[in-house]
Amino acid sequence: MKSLSVALVISVIWPAALMAQTTNATNGILTADAAGKNILEIRTPDNLACTIDITAHQQNKIEVNYTKLTNVSVEETQQRYFSLIDIGLDDNAKNSDGLRLRVLSPMKAPWEGKDAGVRVILNIKVPNNFRIDSNNSYSRINIIGPLSDIAVTNEYGAISAVDIKGDVVIKTSYSDINLERVVGGADVQTSCSNIFVKDMILSDNAGFFETSYGMISLAKIKGPLEANTSFDSILARDIESSEGSIVLRTSYGKIDGSRISGELICETSYNPIVLTDVVFTHGANNIATRYSPIKVDAKKILNGARLTINNTYNNIDLTLPQDISTRLTLAVDRGGKIHTKGIPIKPLVMEKTRLEGLIGDGRSFVEINVDGIGEINVEGK
Repeated sequence: MKSLSVALVISVIWPAALMAQTTNATNGILTADAAGKNILEIRTPDNLACTIDITAHQQNKIEVNYTKLTNVSVEETQQRYFSLIDIGLDDNAKNSDGLRLRVLSPMKAPWEGKDAGVRVILNIKVPNNFRIDSNNSYSRINIIGPLSDIAVTNEYGAISAVDIKGDVVIKTSYSDINLERVVGGADVQTSCSNIFVKDMILSDNAGFFETSYGMISLAKIKGPLEANTSFDSILARDIESSEGSIVLRTSYGKIDGSRISGELICETSYNPIVLTDVVFTHGANNIATRYSPIKVDAKKILNGARLTINNTYNNIDLTLPQDISTRLTLAVDRGGKIHTKGIPIKPLVMEKTRLEGLIGDGRSFVEINVDGIGEINVEGK
């Protein structure tokens, strides 16, 4: 094995009198030369909560400041707990171009099932544009670049990542995910928690964001994406995709979007869809809910684009620009109503529950359907 230069600063004990809430701690420093390396692998056990803060710096080395903590006040027990936690930095990574930071504890640690507050804080500095591969549980992870690809699996722990240029793969549960200033691909999954994404430029492959019983908030994103949740809302602001689709899917949750441009697919049920300042640029756009209203403000529908809006037992309101060129088909069930206002339509078919007509030259396609009792309102602006 290639020799690795690692420096270790011996830890010291902080007595309870110096720590708030009778917390006791021991700390130390690990360093390693990162020449010829480009990835740090981080491994922590599932019976030890960790706070992991990763930042990039301009030096070609990895530096780890660690602190072991416990709420136990008996010094002998403190020492025993701390001695059972081993923290090491070496080159035994699965990647030949990587370094490994690993935290070890016994499989059946003596603090398990007790209110001992045993935990570890890791403050990690890595070279700019390094890659991160982290596998953890019950940890809070904060990553600040500039960094390259990151892959983080962290059961039951929140994750945030800022200033990443590369692919982002994040999987957790019961905890929030925050992403900001990312250029690259994205595969982001949690459950029973929220996902917040801001300032992202996605690669050719669609970004994927998924949770359940949690909100998804998307803002200032370029590129195709898919967002899925349930029993909560999706908020989308300033989303643009010249190719591919923008897919927003939930159930029993509201979809609220504004300033969206691209091929748009929005699907929910039992909750409203509200879309404003939308440019439907291409493809087969589809908007659908049931038993709740749909309100769509179409800023533009470009030539060749198709827009289909479906609802069941509720209303659909669509606002169109005055200069639109489209073929319009509106249909309701018996007992439903169709209203048009402020826009010239050349009728092709006029029935009590159906209207087909041309606006301009009919270069795009708009189809609106309400199953069950409900109204369709189309208005020019």
